[in-house]
Amino acid sequence: MTRTNTIGLAGEFYAMHRLFLEGYEATLTLGNTKGIDILVYNPKNEKQFKVEVKTSTTIANEKLFGKNMRWIMNKKHEKLSDKNLVYCFVFIDLKDKSKTKIFFYRPEDINLYIYTQHKKWLHAEHKKKVKDTDMRIFRIGLEHVDKNKFQDNFKVFKD
Repeated sequence: MTRTNTIGLAGEFYAMHRLFLEGYEATLTLGNTKGIDILVYNPKNEKQFKVEVKTSTTIANEKLFGKNMRWIMNKKHEKLSDKNLVYCFVFIDLKDKSKTKIFFYRPEDINLYIYTQHKKWLHAEHKKKVKDTDMRIFRIGLEHVDKNKFQDNFKVFKD
């Protein structure tokens, strides 16, 4: 198993841990369901959710976007729309694991962001010419991370 796989699994298990502590029932799909890592059931409203977990340990300091946590995504994430889908972004600080952070977003909260940030990056000045690909980056700036309304946003499972 590669380091990337173990980090990804750690993020999924961390998300499960937090979901259980909040009173939700959850199960891992273990890669058997494309684009869905965890199935969540809220026993209070009897609703089910599909969760796609993205895990990162990377902090970038970019001229264009500043200092940020970042997760790799895909062009398809610009258009996904599913009322039962929730994106879970886990950031694991490898130097201090107690600083691990978790964010929950609905697709409509990130679709436009991914699209506009990618366009901004494409049209920015670069040392070398950049090529447009299907890869996208989702970023959360560090300067306002503790004020981010999506951090510990378990209310997405109550809607």
